[in-house]
Order: sequence, then structure tokens, then C-alpha cells
Amino acid sequence: MKSLLALLISLILVCGIFATDVPKASDFLSATSTAFAEIKAETLDSGFDKVLNETTDQMFRVVKTHKAVGIISVSSASYQIFENINASLQSKNLAYWRAFNDAKSILLAGLRGYSSQSTETILDIVDFADTESTSRINSALQSTTNIQNIVEGLLRGYAVYEVRDIQADEAGTIKIALVITPRTLESVNRVSEGLIVGKSLDEAIELVLDELNETVIPPVGGKVILVPGLEKPIMIAFGSEIVRYYDSPSLRSVGKNTAKQIAKSRALASLNSLLNGDKIILKQGYTNVSSLTANIDSTTFDSVSKYLSSYTSTAKGEIPAGTIVREYLSPTVETDDYGWALAIAFYTPNLVSDELLKMVEGATIEDMTRNDEVIKDDFDVPRGPSGIVTRPEDIF
Repeated sequence: MKSLLALLISLILVCGIFATDVPKASDFLSATSTAFAEIKAETLDSGFDKVLNETTDQMFRVVKTHKAVGIISVSSASYQIFENINASLQSKNLAYWRAFNDAKSILLAGLRGYSSQSTETILDIVDFADTESTSRINSALQSTTNIQNIVEGLLRGYAVYEVRDIQADEAGTIKIALVITPRTLESVNRVSEGLIVGKSLDEAIELVLDELNETVIPPVGGKVILVPGLEKPIMIAFGSEIVRYYDSPSLRSVGKNTAKQIAKSRALASLNSLLNGDKIILKQGYTNVSSLTANIDSTTFDSVSKYLSSYTSTAKGEIPAGTIVREYLSPTVETDDYGWALAIAFYTPNLVSDELLKMVEGATIEDMTRNDEVIKDDFDVPRGPSGIVTRPEDIF
């Protein structure tokens, strides 16, 4: 009895020691905590950068300054590097899209919340069996749990803030940040109104091309670009597709042209989402069935758990007149015959003219990505777009 009491005291002491490391409710509500609390910063971009430097893979934060309020969501997705370069490119491409869609659902969930439904059922059965010579008893206990969380709503006015391709030897991670600020909301809410052109068309389109040269062209999403002299910014959306490698030159040519067309289609779809909004439905479910069966001879236990996540994004609307799409190929397509086809869809209301069309058709973009990190030269898989996508002056 004394030994049992000593054991209980020891357990209490041990649990007490470990309990000191368990977070308290006050830890999540304190002013210094960023788990759920808002971020206060001097500027929106400094607040967004603070969030991006956190190690959490998925985040929703509200950044407040003395002038404005901004919202940021961050999500990450991993990819693998395979022996087949085409499989590696596809894995990375899917990671971009998964991180982008996850960031959208996190953004919507933070703004609108979840609808949740759960059921738990416990079934307890006892069977008695008697014969002239024997009596038996069988008991069965079954527990069933079903949980479903749903996020559903229309998401508009977001822009891609930053993308990161974090590479490793045999795998990597894509990290994407989306933001909503008063200016991005104003851009989509007033997109149907007219523009007042205060600068020449030459200067306007040159400023757009300069902006694209200075920042990253991401494979997903959209952004806005401010042009001095224009009442509203130019809306820009992106699309991409991998350019697969084939030994046959003719097949490489077919694959390259097809990738450009797919990238164009995705850029137009992204523009439609940017202008008209995404109808998002996210369903996350968890089920567990556990059973315990016992009789005089034996006892059996069985438990099966399953997690399901379903994401659907639907955008429907008209692509307005004044939309111009331009396709580009990453440098590795020319040097190694594989890489990325990227497309950019420009929309500038009431700024359509033969002059602008000719300028866009003849424009070239030299640098498709900008990255201050040191990139190793021994990676077989080309680095995906990585870096700042939207300049602070365009959305703050």
C-alpha cells in the first residue's frame, strides 16, 4: 500500500513538472502572442514581413497600423524531386497550386469562420446464450465519431504578396502569402468604372513592364499595379504550366506550344477570379470507428480512422474587353528544353488601343524572377518563381 501511495505521489510530481511547459489560455491572449492576436506594426508591409518570418506553415493574421488594416494568409505545400524531370516539375507545380488554394481557404475561413457538424455514437451490446449444458456471454462496444468543418463563401480583392520556393536535395516547399488591403479591395470594387488617363500610353505600359521586371512573376494568382496618372491600377493575373522534356525535338515543340496555351487559359481564369471573385467550398472531415468485442475466450479491439479534405473553387464571369495575354518561357526551356511556361493577363479598363496592343506584343521581359538568396547550381530541377510579388506601394 505504501509503495502504491509513493508511486501516485511520484506521478503527481512528474506531471506537475511537465505541466509547467503546457501553454495557458493567457499565453494565447497576451499582447505579445501572435497565435491569434492581431499584429501591430508601423506599416502594413513590415507587419506582413513579420508574419512571413514566423515558422508556422499555415497562418491567418490581421495587421493593424495607425492608418490601415491589412489581412494576410500564408500556406505551404511540399513537393518531391524524382528521377523523371517531368514528374519533378509536375510535383512542384502542384505544390504551387495547393499552397495557393490553401491560402485562399485560410483567408476565407479567417474572414467568415467555419460551419461545423459533429456526431458521436456509442453502441453497447451484450448477448447472452444459454443451452442445456453451457452459458455464454458476449459483449461488444462500438464508438463512431464523425466531424465535418465547412468553409464556404465568395472571396474577392486578394493579391499574391510573396511566393517562396524553398529547395532541398530530394524535396522542397512552396510557401505563398495572400493579402487583402483597402487598396486591393478598392481595385476590384471599382473595376467597372472608367479611367482618367493622365500619362501617355507609352509611359503607362512601360511602367507596367518595369514593375514586372522588378518583381517575381508567380505561377498562380493576381495582383494590381499602380500607374502614376491613372485613377485606378492595372489588374494583372498569372497562369502557368510545366514544359515537359522529351527526347524527340518535334514532341518538345508540341509540348512547349501546348504548355503556353494552358498557361494562357489559367491566366484568364485567374483574372476572372480576381475580378469576379472565387466561390470557395472547403470540407474537412474526420471519422473514427472503434470496436471492442469480448467473450469468455478472447477479447478483440479494432479501430479505423480517416481524414478527408475537399477543396472546390469556382469562378464564373465575363472576361472584359481590354484584356491582353502574353506568354513567356523560363530560361531553362531554351537551355535545357524543360521548365515553365508562364502567362500574364493584363486588364486596363478604357485603355485599349492599337498603340497599346503593339507595345505589349513587342515587349520583352528579361528577368522573370528576382531572388536575393544564393542558388546552388547543381539542382537538376529548375527553381520555381520565388520572391516578392507585390510592391508595398501597389497595395498599401
